This record gives sequence, structure tokens and C-alpha cells, in this order.
Amino acid sequence: MKDLNVTVTGNTLTVLQGETLKPMPPEKINVSGDIKTVSSFLSVRKENGSGYQNIDIAKAIVTVDKNLRTIELKTDPQDHYGATITGKLEISEELKQFGINTVQKFSRQDLVKLIKMNRLFFDNKEKHSETLLAFQKIESSVNYSAKDGSDDRGNKERQFVKNVTTNAPMSFTLNIQIFKGFPAQPLSVDICLDIEEGTAKFWLESVQLNELMQSSVDEIFSEELKSCTGLVIINK
Repeated sequence: MKDLNVTVTGNTLTVLQGETLKPMPPEKINVSGDIKTVSSFLSVRKENGSGYQNIDIAKAIVTVDKNLRTIELKTDPQDHYGATITGKLEISEELKQFGINTVQKFSRQDLVKLIKMNRLFFDNKEKHSETLLAFQKIESSVNYSAKDGSDDRGNKERQFVKNVTTNAPMSFTLNIQIFKGFPAQPLSVDICLDIEEGTAKFWLESVQLNELMQSSVDEIFSEELKSCTGLVIINK
């Protein structure tokens, strides 16, 4: 009779004979993606999940953190092998490169390259060509004025004014994806200019983007959390 390797774990009896593979523990499922990840997972697993991907409303917990812009689903927080599914609302990589409403500044050469390589995202190709050509041949001037004043009571006033003018267009419109997982939309962008140590520096601002960033988060989260109906939802 051949030797048998018998293992008893809980209520499970495992009998190994010959060169059978050694039993391995289950692999912990930890999945992350864009903000739609949790709703996509639940759309299938809520009714047809099995094993550690089974959705038991008596165990599953959803944690929402709007500051980090994340939605996290744990199918069973008490089980070490319980699945964790995380969705995060992130700025698209296409938009990030423009550095809009950040401290990022561009030299004229860098701005020309940015405009040149992103023709795809300009809603008007003619405007793209005009803007590119203008910044390739940009001319700018700086006017400085200073004023000192004082009175007999020891009060002193000093004013310093710098005006920068340019012949280049200082705005354009993109048709670009703002958040990962969402369609592109029109976005108005302003080009800002200053002279630092005799060199022109540019940065990009958009009031429209700032408003969208503030208004869209609540709307997007509300829509995504519809899939979590019936589950415990914790807001951080």
C-alpha cells in the first residue's frame, strides 16, 4: 500500500497521494483603478460573486474619503483574505502635463513644445496653429515704475509696478479628459506671463477647471455610490 499524507484542517480532510502539489493558501485580492472600479465590481459580483469575491451585505463595508477622492470596498473586513476593491478619482494624465492651476512654470521653449505636441486636445486646430506660431515668435515688453512718498509724521509709502505686455494670444480652449474614466469636455485656459530675471516665464490658469473640480466630486461620488445600496457606507 502506498503511503498517504493526511491533513485535517478544521472540517476539511485532505488526502494526498504520490507527488501531489502542496496546498497553497488563497491569494488575497487587492484591486485598484479609477473611481468606477467599485461600481464595476459590484455590478457583476453583487449577484454572482463566489468565494472571497462574494458580496455578503452582512459583512461588506464601503469606506468613502472625499479628501483623498477614494471609494473602498472590503467584502469581509474580518477575514485576512477578504477582497479589497478601491476606486480613486484622479486627474487624467493628459491634463496633468499642462500644470493648470499649479505652481508649474514654463520657459518659452517649454511652452512652445507643450502646445506643439498636444494639437490633438485643441478644440480648434486653426487656433492651435495661430497660438503655436505666435509663441514661436513672441515679443514682450516690460515697463517698471516706482514711487516713494513720505509725510512729516514719519509715514512712508513705496509703490512698485511692473506691467508686462505681449503680442501673443493669451488664452485657448482644450477638449480634454479631466478625470480618468470620464469623457473629454471643453476647458477654457488662460496663459499668464511674467518676466523673472530678464526671462519670460509662463503658467496656465483656468477658473472653469477650478469650478469643475469643486462641483464634480460630489456629483461623481453620488452616482458611483448608487451601486452600494444595501451595504454599510462609512464616510471619512
